[in-house]
Amino acid sequence: MMSITAIDVLGRYVFNAPLPGTQEATEILLALLVFGAAPLVTATGGHVTTELLEGLIRGKLRRLRDASVALLSIAVYGVLAWRILAQAQQMQGMSGATPMLHIPIGPILYFSAAMTVCCAAIALVQAVRAWRK
Repeated sequence: MMSITAIDVLGRYVFNAPLPGTQEATEILLALLVFGAAPLVTATGGHVTTELLEGLIRGKLRRLRDASVALLSIAVYGVLAWRILAQAQQMQGMSGATPMLHIPIGPILYFSAAMTVCCAAIALVQAVRAWRK
């Protein structure tokens, strides 16, 4: 992704000839990067959090909070996966592709939905672990 952007910028400003399809390629690669990394971020607890009340919450209350957050995450991931899957089916049905590079969008959306389901599964494991602590 960085190489494509560097070549595009170099071509645009030095040769007055940008690399065709750079925006589409960058958008697709960014989607693959974000959704591909999401299960790892979920598994390692790498999402953005705040620690405002962290010192006040202990024992069973902390366990309840962790399990509740994981259950809420499962719900959010589930809805997100459902909507992405619906969009993927729609794009697949109408042979949706990018305008310039003609890259099919359906498989990218199916991948995104699958990674979101993986996040939901990981959150389920986290909810069970939090409750069993």
